[in-house]
Amino acid sequence: MNAKPSSLLFCPGHRSDRFEKALMACPEGIVLDLEDGVGITDKATARREVFNWLSKRSQQPTVNLAVIGLRINAPQSTEGLEDIYSLAHSEGLPEKGWFFIPKLEDAGELAWVTTHLHRRLPKWGICGLVETGRGIRNLARLAASQPALVAFGFGGADLRADLGLSDNFEAQLYARSRFVLEASGFGLHLMDVPHLAINAPKELQEECIRVKALGFHGKFAIHPNQVQIITNAFAPSTNQIEQAQRVITAYRSVGGNALQIDGQMIDEPVYQQALATLAKLST
Repeated sequence: MNAKPSSLLFCPGHRSDRFEKALMACPEGIVLDLEDGVGITDKATARREVFNWLSKRSQQPTVNLAVIGLRINAPQSTEGLEDIYSLAHSEGLPEKGWFFIPKLEDAGELAWVTTHLHRRLPKWGICGLVETGRGIRNLARLAASQPALVAFGFGGADLRADLGLSDNFEAQLYARSRFVLEASGFGLHLMDVPHLAINAPKELQEECIRVKALGFHGKFAIHPNQVQIITNAFAPSTNQIEQAQRVITAYRSVGGNALQIDGQMIDEPVYQQALATLAKLST
């Protein structure tokens, strides 16, 4: 499984006719959504369609390295409890995948829901969706509390509602920066909120560049047309790859001592950054 996707495409759980198309559009992975993408009257249908599709998929041999994710409803809600109950009684689900847990704020709640989900699917990773001010303030505590965590998602839309923020980038700059800072040091993959304007490719590209500069590793998509823009934005450029190769070769040639390349000092942190750049080519 690709553990470091630059893009994951959300797909409404009640639209099983779109699941395979979504995976073709976003080979890095999809998130089958039981939460915000599904109206209350379609929740039961979504559970049935998602679990049926997952069961059929698990029976088919595949070498696809895509992340197959499932976003349940908030665990403290009635629908979230229904999701967890249904998962516990579903048969033939894939051995590996990612659970997406929305509205995370409390480490105890994270431990509770992870325990119940892992009774049925112990090898699934957990992606916590942090969507409130309290969740961001508690993010380091959340990260330290649960070894099954593989990623965090920044939930900008719900955060705007929680804090009364406007929808421009600057209004959420502090929250995004705090999100990355609190999550640092745990080796987790950090995904940014989807860009809600589907027909705004230039805006999406600019936002990808800005959140990448803040330390995010990828961005969720809500439409197939967004996927390639995100993938391209988070991929290292030709110049970045060539520079990383130069740094690695030169640094190793002097036995790990500091040196200069084109007037820039190269030391251990710069070397590690170069290694990280090249590592993205193999994910």
